[in-house]
Amino acid sequence: MDGVAASVLGPVERIELPLPGHWVRQGQRVLSFFRNGQKVEMSSPVEGEVVELNEAVLKNPSQMHNDPYGEGWLMTVHVPDEDRVQRNLMPKNVVAAWIQEAIERLY
Repeated sequence: MDGVAASVLGPVERIELPLPGHWVRQGQRVLSFFRNGQKVEMSSPVEGEVVELNEAVLKNPSQMHNDPYGEGWLMTVHVPDEDRVQRNLMPKNVVAAWIQEAIERLY
């Protein structure tokens, strides 16, 4: 999860992730965050096999907010067909505008 998503989501009490060896599909709901007794799910941006989980963040979810691009990573996924996955991602030049519009709609 990136820094924008972490800040929009707010403080998280618990995180559920698929176990290593699990195959995730692009667009499939794979991340669950629990906050104030409510569950928020997020979809996978990639398709591949879950290789590793960040146990430190699972034990202390606040790390996700403190350092989302460093120590706050959630899981590692081996993506065997990067070209196919990238074709389904939003182009880099429209991401900032899309995020801003989504935040405005949210609030």
